[in-house]
Amino acid sequence: MRNMNSIVNEYYEVFVSTRGLFAKSPIFFAMFAIASMFALFTTFAMVGLLEVEWYVSSKSSRFAFFVVSFLLAVAISIKLSLEKEKLNVERAKKFLSSREDKIYQLKTKWFETCVAPKSTDYLKLAESLDKASLLREKYRGFSDLSVKDFVNVVFAEDSKPRVLAMFLMLSAMVATLSVKEDVTLTSVLEFYGQASPEQLVWIFFYFPTVIFIGYLEVKYFLIAIARATERFFERFNGENVYSKRRTRIFINELIRQCSLEKPRIKHDGELYKLSNRETEAA
Repeated sequence: MRNMNSIVNEYYEVFVSTRGLFAKSPIFFAMFAIASMFALFTTFAMVGLLEVEWYVSSKSSRFAFFVVSFLLAVAISIKLSLEKEKLNVERAKKFLSSREDKIYQLKTKWFETCVAPKSTDYLKLAESLDKASLLREKYRGFSDLSVKDFVNVVFAEDSKPRVLAMFLMLSAMVATLSVKEDVTLTSVLEFYGQASPEQLVWIFFYFPTVIFIGYLEVKYFLIAIARATERFFERFNGENVYSKRRTRIFINELIRQCSLEKPRIKHDGELYKLSNRETEAA
């Protein structure tokens, strides 16, 4: 009987790992690094934390460069994701000795071969893995800190709505105070009634956009560093070592692959299993 951690790690190495991606797409990696650094530069320049003589000085031009650099980095990251999927397909085809080109079909074949032939067993297995993962977290030692703990301190999942609302409220307040000198909090409402259309656009569109995109850039920059550090240390682990991140990925795919038993109906004292067409019609 195989160790479950080795199965999880095997799935990750075949279908998720970025191993070999840099050697296959070095140009896209270089483009993504340059686009990301330029996006960070335009962010700092947009909020006034970085000033250089050769950079554009008008706010509208800085905003345009700011948005374009962010979208460019996102576009290149999507291209890298597509290249990663192609690499995983080739790796899976070699591992399974298959000619299938669809990643989902390759995953299905891998689960049938390496996990269980019946997809109806996957849900129970996912529940068992989830329970085991929760128990490991509950009874782990205080010294067993992970990179995810650091990420959650900075960007907790359940705090996203509150953080976004606070950013939007703060952006409107700070922009209001920065547009007009010597304004007090008691005169904010009066200012909105007297503000020009250009000032209102800056307050309610430009400034929130800068704050939101800047938040996304800083967030994913920190997550990228955390993930790179975690993956670096994972390289030194054995094939049977437990990884919470890999287990979560594996459980997610288990749920996607699972299916239910076809229903049976009773007719004249006999049980009949519905055909696929009858099941879909029902």
